[in-house]
Formats: sequence, structure tokens, C-alpha cells
Amino acid sequence: MKANITEPDLREAFSVFGHVGEIRRFLLPDGVHTSGQGFVTLDSLSAANSALAASPISIGKSSLKLRLKPLTES
Repeated sequence: MKANITEPDLREAFSVFGHVGEIRRFLLPDGVHTSGQGFVTLDSLSAANSALAASPISIGKSSLKLRLKPLTES
């Protein structure tokens, strides 16, 4: 994802599929620039599947390709 996509942008885009929990954007080692990857946690598998079915998601002029990463228990 591009650096200009904010957490509120992600929350708004994904909230149409269900409750958005945690949003994590990964940064490069400089701690400032985004790596282009991140996680959006939705409240149910159904919500996640709906988001996947809608992929790619458009935010402004950017397009996000989605994939499912199941939660692992620690």
C-alpha cells in the first residue's frame, strides 16, 4: 500500500465488510516509510471472505490486493 493511505482510510474502506479491529502497516527499517504491506483484522471469517471477494480494494487512486492470513494462536 502506498504511504499516502492512512489508517482512517483503511478503516473506512474495510468497515463495509464488518467491524475492523487492528490495523498494522509495516514500515521499512528507517521507521518512516511503508513497506507496502500490512494487516487489517476483521471481526469474522465471513467479513474477511467478503473483503477478499471484493479484491482489489480501491482507496483513492490506489488499489490494494488482498489475501487471507489466518490468525495463529500463541
